[in-house]
Amino acid sequence: MSEAVWKQVRGREGVSARSLGARRLRNVSEPMVVYALEPAGAPAAARSWRRGLERIALVLAVLAGLGWWFRAPLATAALFGAMRAFAPPFHQDLGFTTTADGLRIAYATSGRGPPVVVVLGWITHLENGANSPVYDGPGLISAASREHFLVRYDGRGFGLSDRQARDFGLDARVRDIEAVVDALQLSRFSIWGQSAGGPASVAYTARHPERVARLVLASSMASENHLSPEQRAQFEHVLALVESDWQTPGVPEMFAAVLAKGRPSDVWSAIGAEFMRRSADGPQIAGFMRAQLAIDASAEARQIRTPTLVIHAREDEVISLEAGRDLAALIPGARFEIVEGGHMAGTGNTLETMNRILAFMDEGDGSR
Repeated sequence: MSEAVWKQVRGREGVSARSLGARRLRNVSEPMVVYALEPAGAPAAARSWRRGLERIALVLAVLAGLGWWFRAPLATAALFGAMRAFAPPFHQDLGFTTTADGLRIAYATSGRGPPVVVVLGWITHLENGANSPVYDGPGLISAASREHFLVRYDGRGFGLSDRQARDFGLDARVRDIEAVVDALQLSRFSIWGQSAGGPASVAYTARHPERVARLVLASSMASENHLSPEQRAQFEHVLALVESDWQTPGVPEMFAAVLAKGRPSDVWSAIGAEFMRRSADGPQIAGFMRAQLAIDASAEARQIRTPTLVIHAREDEVISLEAGRDLAALIPGARFEIVEGGHMAGTGNTLETMNRILAFMDEGDGSR
């Protein structure tokens, strides 16, 4: 059934359905989110199937620990699917909107309460991300949705959004945010900018101060100006590899290993690499990162008067702690906090960090 039909019947007793994600249908120009009715007794059957997947995942995890991932990419994909399948049930509503420059952007909403818009970097896929240990951590989306209206979206070139994007500059990224919040008719909300999503969050807040109640910048930066010319040259070599060989075993794993700091590296890196492969194609990732090297939101950061929390991980190997301190220093009155762990802990991918972020947002007016 369509999403519109499901919204009309989902409150009725005995009616259960699961999202099949966005699908292209015959004689329909735009992808539509569709749902499948589940028959009576489905929960029990699902539990049995889930237990079986848990056993499969356990075997595959052992193989991962033995270093089989690079030699058995199908095992990686199987574990990725298994871990999502037996994760706690999760519901999100998917939708699509169009930016001012004509790109289709996918967004997801969940929960009720003060609205929070999450601005991610490049590791994003709304459909494959739900219940993924990379994107969703220990059930973070469900936890954050208990008392908040949580909005997430796939930026241009990634996930369910249009993949043919070529412009990844700061103005283009701000257009993505504008399209999503306007489609949802959000008049006032908080922003949670993670990692490479930080500069766009800063720029949107500076340009639309009347709409942003609270701003959180998690393991992020205003610019990449802290990189030396040598580091930029090395990074360009990496991007050339990403652009041409992203689907080659070992390339996504290179990035995932850095993000896996503080986690069971073999298993988590393998799962992370699989999610990265599904998030985008090599040319889009390389284009996004090249644009990231050129973006500088320092001027916009100085204009912000919105209550702001800059939170950063002490052992972050992706964006240095100094870059986080510099970002906090640019924003008048910003609060700066340090959490323990690597990059993912700093973005809010742990319950502890997420709760600190949401507590800060709840201090202010986040009314819809």
